[in-house]
Amino acid sequence: MASITQLGLIFAESASFQLNAIVGSMLLVYALYAPRFMREKVLQTDRAISGLLPNGGQEYHMLFGRISAYRPQLILFILFWVFTFFSFSADPFRFLVDNISYSSVLSLGISSTLWTYYSALRGIHKMGAVSLNLRPYFTDALLGLRPIGSLALYLAGAYFAALSLGVLNTLAFPTPLSGYIALGVMTLLGFVFFFLPLIRLHRRMLLQKKLERSKIAEKMAGIFREDNESNEQTEMTRMFRLDMMERKISSIASWPFDIQIIGRLLVLVLSVTTVLIARVIAFYLKIVVPLG
Repeated sequence: MASITQLGLIFAESASFQLNAIVGSMLLVYALYAPRFMREKVLQTDRAISGLLPNGGQEYHMLFGRISAYRPQLILFILFWVFTFFSFSADPFRFLVDNISYSSVLSLGISSTLWTYYSALRGIHKMGAVSLNLRPYFTDALLGLRPIGSLALYLAGAYFAALSLGVLNTLAFPTPLSGYIALGVMTLLGFVFFFLPLIRLHRRMLLQKKLERSKIAEKMAGIFREDNESNEQTEMTRMFRLDMMERKISSIASWPFDIQIIGRLLVLVLSVTTVLIARVIAFYLKIVVPLG
């Protein structure tokens, strides 16, 4: 009976070890893949974004050229490695022997992911201050800004997917409170960094909508000021056209993406946040209950 129990414990420990190894490997592989995915998405928008910029491709490379800069990634790598060393290891010597390779590669992937996410969104933020070549509202309700909004959504999706795997790792590995705090801060900053760069474009779209409406109002006022002896049929035709233009202007979006897509991003962010809160509560109860 005892041998069966021992075999069961060994099997459970083996299964747990394999699960932890799989979860850890998933995070490691994705942390190395995410920066490449983000850079590819930025490169794919080269032509579309360059068409919006006054100086075309030259200005595009000025905005997004630092996405592969080595120095900031190296600084972030050192900071994350030091944080991991002091937060996840009670015995520094054992940490160096057992985890130095894994933690080093993981820190490299995380630092690269963070820098790619930040620098790409920083480029989008700078675009908001440029005099963009917006498309006419009657051909595109997003004024030609859809590629920028789509890029921001792809970047945020890749970033929060990495955070989701990080949270999943807290279920498989013992995690100190500092680890949960770090994940929480990265979640908050990721959400803020997503919206802040788009605020300028949001204001630009609202301003364009206001300008187009003022033009329509002037034309409509001109019709009513005209002599009553004008051709009634001509006036009706103009009124009809202005009404159609007003409807088109009303359809101009306020953000450079479909609002429905934001719901998916919010679900992902809320899922990560909920799991983090639950893990912090469990961590707190694990400490408090034995003391009680």
